[in-house]
Amino acid sequence: MIVLSGAAFAAKPTTAEINSLTSKLESNKTKLLNNLENSKKKLKSIADETKKFADTTLFDAASCLGAIPKEDQNLDFNKLTDNLKTSILNEYIGLDGDIKRYSLELKDADPILLGNTLDNFYNQNAIKITNLENEYYLKSGKTKATFLEYVKNNQDLLNGLAQKLDIIKNVNKYADAVSGAFSGLNNTINSHSSLWSNMAKIKDQTLSSMSMDFDTTIGQMISTHNPSPEIQAKYQIHKDNFMKKMIAETNKSVYYTFSAFFEYEKYSDIMSRQEDLKKKFYASSGDVNCSLLLTTSVNFANYAKDLESTANDTIKGMDLITSGIKSWKVKLKDLEPVASNAFNKTITDLGNELRRNFKLMLESETPAKKPEPTTTETTTEPTTQQTQPQQTAPQQPTQPEQALTTSKPTFTQTFKKGQYHAQVKDLQTYLTNWGFYKGAINGIYDRATIEAVYQFQLKNGVITGKEKNKSGYGRFGPQTRAKINSMI
Repeated sequence: MIVLSGAAFAAKPTTAEINSLTSKLESNKTKLLNNLENSKKKLKSIADETKKFADTTLFDAASCLGAIPKEDQNLDFNKLTDNLKTSILNEYIGLDGDIKRYSLELKDADPILLGNTLDNFYNQNAIKITNLENEYYLKSGKTKATFLEYVKNNQDLLNGLAQKLDIIKNVNKYADAVSGAFSGLNNTINSHSSLWSNMAKIKDQTLSSMSMDFDTTIGQMISTHNPSPEIQAKYQIHKDNFMKKMIAETNKSVYYTFSAFFEYEKYSDIMSRQEDLKKKFYASSGDVNCSLLLTTSVNFANYAKDLESTANDTIKGMDLITSGIKSWKVKLKDLEPVASNAFNKTITDLGNELRRNFKLMLESETPAKKPEPTTTETTTEPTTQQTQPQQTAPQQPTQPEQALTTSKPTFTQTFKKGQYHAQVKDLQTYLTNWGFYKGAINGIYDRATIEAVYQFQLKNGVITGKEKNKSGYGRFGPQTRAKINSMI
């Protein structure tokens, strides 16, 4: 600063000062980026070592059970270093702007202080790079140590779970590949002909007609026989099942034209395996429910059976058709009328057969009208037979069961799967209030209730989830009853 007559004026920056500051900034930036690149190589080496065990299904099993914290599972060194690089470059841009404004006398600055700022820019970011290396190394080591210790203590548990997870992984892998080939085939057919749109019209008309015919048949049965609400509910279930059958067979018939290349049933089978696994073992979050996997009695060998060969054969066949259509070796225009007529005949015949079978099914479910008047029934039935249904029917529980619906019941018995009991309603209510059960309060010890009991057992220490004998999982036995009785 130059002081003259009491007034202060900033000295005009010299070219040498500006060049010195610019050179220092560029040098610091280059050193930082080089250091960061070297760190990236070190972190990659650590990641490669971690990858040797982190990419195993055994690690997936341990992670699924919560043994490995989520924040330690995916240490992406590229993301970490790129984020720090972005931060360094943004800081560099800001400092470069300060120097340019200083050179144009748009910013008052002390060149010495500005130089110190450039030194701090380097020193502070160099520390960040070092800390990044150290933290990554420590987290990777911690993850490995945690995993190995967990494997040591839970080898059998993890091996069994890992096998199931591996099957799920493979099913998803091959199902996604088959689905991709299937979509490619359909898109190619649609872009080269109107075959699919023609068949879709026939399909929609047939299914709509069949649904209405089923409703007509149901209406006739109700009008003629006046069956109970329970029987009428069965009618609707049968209708849904018959419609599903029709849809499945119709979908298969669509692809009959190409059956020399691939079997639609094999495609459908693979996709069904995937869908079935998702329904049974995936939580609403989209993650696999490993607790359920541990306790299931499902035969996973069925999901893995011939999976790879079936998928590869199916994909190969669909790809052949796709490439044939694209190269005009398969002339869809010539196939359109023949294929559409054959499809129409096939599903018409099938529809007629299912209509006959549907009517026969409803007739078999409908009790024949008794010739005797109702009064004769009531006068000839002993009193004991009139009261017996009241003792067993869920809708009319006996007096002891009514007593159990008080505010504080005492659970005294084990329930079998599928069993109805008034106490089950109480159990379901408590499990709902505690956040374990989300189903209907129906008094039936069903699959959802068993799963809720299992989650209660885990949460409250009745079981650990590590038992070799899993027969007690979800069983409403003495220990579970005692725990619940102590909590209500």
